[in-house]
Amino acid sequence: ARNVTDDTLHFKVFDRDVHVVVNNPETDFPEKTGEIAALKTLLAPLWERETLSDEQQDAVLAAVASITGESKQFPPELRSYGDQEMTSILAILKNRIEKQPFNLIASLLFLGAVLHTFFTHKFRHIAHVLEERHKQRIRAEGRTAEAKGYEGAQDDVSFKSSLFHFLGEVEAVFGIWVIPLFVLMVMRVGKDSAIHYLDHTVSYIEPIFVVVIMAISATRPVLNLAEAVMRKLASLGGGSTVAWWFSILTLGPLLGSFITEPGAMTICASLLAKQ
Repeated sequence: ARNVTDDTLHFKVFDRDVHVVVNNPETDFPEKTGEIAALKTLLAPLWERETLSDEQQDAVLAAVASITGESKQFPPELRSYGDQEMTSILAILKNRIEKQPFNLIASLLFLGAVLHTFFTHKFRHIAHVLEERHKQRIRAEGRTAEAKGYEGAQDDVSFKSSLFHFLGEVEAVFGIWVIPLFVLMVMRVGKDSAIHYLDHTVSYIEPIFVVVIMAISATRPVLNLAEAVMRKLASLGGGSTVAWWFSILTLGPLLGSFITEPGAMTICASLLAKQ
């Protein structure tokens, strides 16, 4: 807890990722003076020791919700849903959506991203068709680089074609859907809660690690070493294309034990492209 005064309540309940800022609470919530006093009483033990019991933490959260009219913890802890005894997936989903309606929005956006990945080839096809139509149009209208007649001239670009080409990039799909997720998060739970969630709740260690490993695995020294090892195995089969494929698809996955699965996938994909 920090800065608990008569004018400001600004605290975080340890590992529960609760972030609440209430400026001038007596002014902002004049009818909640009693609840604010009770909340300060609940926070008083923090000055004497480093932890609160689960019951005390729940009491703090309940007091905050009573003052502000809503819980500022986002996303809620799994145990706060109280569905440990439920066995039906539908019942659990319904309960969690009722407790935190934003769960429905996030789930639908995630479903949209998953479905998007299955239609990326369609978007690329549309981009190709639009690009061909665009080329025909600029030739007819004299908007090609050659027709412009000055140094450094370029063909006019088709915005629609570029947009659909971008939507057809598998690697960009989930990044695209993060944008509406964050916008709706800000609209539903507030900017402070959304930023706090991104800054303090989400862990970026693993994705950054995967990116670094994949980048290193795609370097020439690593690829050459992996290719040399697999060439030895492929030579047992006469060095044919079939032998190479067998070598890559059997020995390649085993590399995941040493350089992680993403690294092994990157190497195998690069070597398969040569065959």
